[in-house]
Amino acid sequence: MSDETTKQWWWQRCWAGVDARTARRYSYACIAWVASYGFAIYTIKHDLVTATWARWAVGALPTLFGIVLVYNFIRYLRQLDELQRRIQVDALAFAFGIGFLFMTGYRVCERLGAPQLDTDDPLLPMVFAWTIATWWGTRRYS
Repeated sequence: MSDETTKQWWWQRCWAGVDARTARRYSYACIAWVASYGFAIYTIKHDLVTATWARWAVGALPTLFGIVLVYNFIRYLRQLDELQRRIQVDALAFAFGIGFLFMTGYRVCERLGAPQLDTDDPLLPMVFAWTIATWWGTRRYS
């Protein structure tokens, strides 16, 4: 391991080999999706938009920004070298497994009396699992 590599944060090593334009686009797409999702949930929950067509338009915003996010994530993955791509694919596989176990395991807990979750609640453990697996993989191969 070189001195240059040890001085970098783990997330800086995740962006190694990716041009700055792709990194910015992916980062902006993440921010736009989170903002639009929060905006849509808040707006619809508090009835700030009353027209039916406008409610549907607000509800469609996170999906549209999500499409842009997925497109930019795929561009990011294509620019990675083989090792970084392997780390990301392993992290996604781990996150998928954690999400699957959370969804099926919690479903059993709901039948035992646990409170019912929304359909998007399993995203939180999946995102944490992906982040931890990316950190672990980057650290493992550094």
